[in-house]
Amino acid sequence: TFFYRGGLFDASTREFRGFSEVTVVDPLGNRAVTRFHQDDHSRGRPYEQEVRDAADRLYVKTVYTWECLDSAPGVHQCLLKAQETFTYDGDETFKQTRMRLAYDSFANPIRMEEEGDVSLAGDERTTETAYAYNQDRWIFSLPFHQVVQDAQGVKVSETWFTYDGNASASDPPTQGLLAKEERWLSPNSNPAAGNPMWEYTYDAYGNRLTVKDPLARVSRTEYDTLTHTFPVREINALNQVLQAELKSHGSLPQAE
Repeated sequence: TFFYRGGLFDASTREFRGFSEVTVVDPLGNRAVTRFHQDDHSRGRPYEQEVRDAADRLYVKTVYTWECLDSAPGVHQCLLKAQETFTYDGDETFKQTRMRLAYDSFANPIRMEEEGDVSLAGDERTTETAYAYNQDRWIFSLPFHQVVQDAQGVKVSETWFTYDGNASASDPPTQGLLAKEERWLSPNSNPAAGNPMWEYTYDAYGNRLTVKDPLARVSRTEYDTLTHTFPVREINALNQVLQAELKSHGSLPQAE
């Protein structure tokens, strides 16, 4: 069951700004309540969510913090800056976690700080992401490098993404088709093996045709010849085939 309250229509802008609160109640009486902003800039974005049982005991509360800015002339954006989650166990004690975000000038998240349990030290994690831009082709949001570090600043994960057959991951993409995905090999592994890499190919319509994994095993996908949209055959590295039949009226393929 759904309940809505606090609907707002702004007469000056002739705009409906949604409801201030929406409640979902399941058959057992448990409630999920979401409260929304309704101001000029952050309307429609949640600022608080709660999960309560039928006896009104609070189990989860999430608080969202937004930052609104003019990223370009005539472009106004509201970006999530922080998210805090409080987890309860039917009483007043709770565990609090926190996540913070920073963005580049195109509103891509470039740094995510996960604090873990805020009452403890040593469980933090930071993810930094760099993007490959091609402003002439309006490509702004494709990551080419991502690294994850633990609380001591030690690298635990690193990934490179290369697009459109470029020689380097940082080269500007021209279409935005992921060609290679390379993942850092832990120093505890065999360094002579090199970083594991996945490679992808595409047809002229941008459909992914093949995937080659780090062990050089290739899986393939074939698409319908009428619209070049729906996959009709998937062949794995063992040549096992998943066949699909496209209905004549254009519905989704049916697997066989």
